[in-house]
Amino acid sequence: INAVFDDIPYAVADRSLRQTSQLLEILLRFFELSQSRLLWHEVLALLEEPVVRERFGLFEADMLIVNHWVDSTRIRWGESAEHREALGVGEFSENSWKAGLERLLMGYAVPSDEQFSDGILPFTDIEGSQAQTLGNFYAFFKLLKRARVQLSKQRSLSQWLTIIREYAELLLLENNDLQRQWDGLRELFESLADSAEIHTQRLSLVVFIEHLKSMANEQKTATGFMRGQLTFCSMLPMRAIPFSTIALL
Repeated sequence: INAVFDDIPYAVADRSLRQTSQLLEILLRFFELSQSRLLWHEVLALLEEPVVRERFGLFEADMLIVNHWVDSTRIRWGESAEHREALGVGEFSENSWKAGLERLLMGYAVPSDEQFSDGILPFTDIEGSQAQTLGNFYAFFKLLKRARVQLSKQRSLSQWLTIIREYAELLLLENNDLQRQWDGLRELFESLADSAEIHTQRLSLVVFIEHLKSMANEQKTATGFMRGQLTFCSMLPMRAIPFSTIALL
């Protein structure tokens, strides 16, 4: 469609929720990221999404500071030494998120001339209003840290539904501009609630995500219907009304 009709105003309707919902895609990324090695660039890439960044009170200028902190404290991967041990790569804390965040928090807490405190070298390049940026950044990572533990267990579909609703509210911004996407997300949750009454077995996060993706692919949205001079849509009942010209492709 894009290749052939690029010069003609058109709209595409009846796409799946998976294709149209940025909120769902970010939520799925967060769930999958929580069970990964927490590579620094993947964590920051998620936080830089406007709906996530603004939910935690961070602006674009704040992200420049956060990127500087992560680079300067040499955070690379792994939540902690224990996390790395669980991954089977050995128990060491160097270049982990815990080591870097401890330096940042200690740098704000102690005088700038302090060398070591409780075995931690403070990162002292934090001043003024940057304390608020640090607090908001740390709040995001605490949510990711909590998810790493909470989402690692098998649960019933109804329990997963409760969890995904909670994390959607905690992670994603809600405003009038995103209302259509939020409505689609809540419709998906309602569909999950219906299937949760039938399927009672315990599922891992991987299986739950695949089930969620499958349902999102099946759920259609009317977004884009009759938005342009030319409309592409599915062959559904009454779709021919009120078009004067219909082409079957």
